[in-house]
Amino acid sequence: MMKKYASILMMLILSSFGAMPQDWVSITSNPQMPTTISTTRSTSSQVKFTVFLPGFVSKMKSEGTKLFQRVSLSEQMLTGETGTPNIPTIFQLVAIPEYSQITYSVQVLSSQMLTGYALYPIPERGERHEDGLSYVEEAYALNAAAYAQNTNLPGTYYQVMETGYIRSQKFIRPELYPMQCNPA
Repeated sequence: MMKKYASILMMLILSSFGAMPQDWVSITSNPQMPTTISTTRSTSSQVKFTVFLPGFVSKMKSEGTKLFQRVSLSEQMLTGETGTPNIPTIFQLVAIPEYSQITYSVQVLSSQMLTGYALYPIPERGERHEDGLSYVEEAYALNAAAYAQNTNLPGTYYQVMETGYIRSQKFIRPELYPMQCNPA
């Protein structure tokens, strides 16, 4: 049987553009602090920023006889398909010049492999209405085929999810995947 693991990545992005207790899992020597995204260079031809991931929050969650960890970062989005491992994602809006050509690269500065993690699946979300108010409800959903894969997910460190304009300023929104997970 393959060991379950999550690989934690520190990245340098170069671009021209509930009831169970929570635990802080430190992956650096720094005390508990939030994930930071710092612009290190911004010119008309290049935007360079670093992502510093000192650790993450892990919360145990059981579903029947299965025990999972819900991991989260300070600046994360929930992306992916229902039932697949909930791998934290970070995004950053980056202003880019009009008519610019966009190229990307990622340099992993360090990584750490953690074993024994079974990431909680992305829940199915529904809406409940009560007393004139709307509530988002989550329901456990497991995609068995996704959890049987013996491969790193999502399999990439980043991808550009959106381009557009905000107040006449062109932007891109890269999603960063500082964690990889092998669910098998």
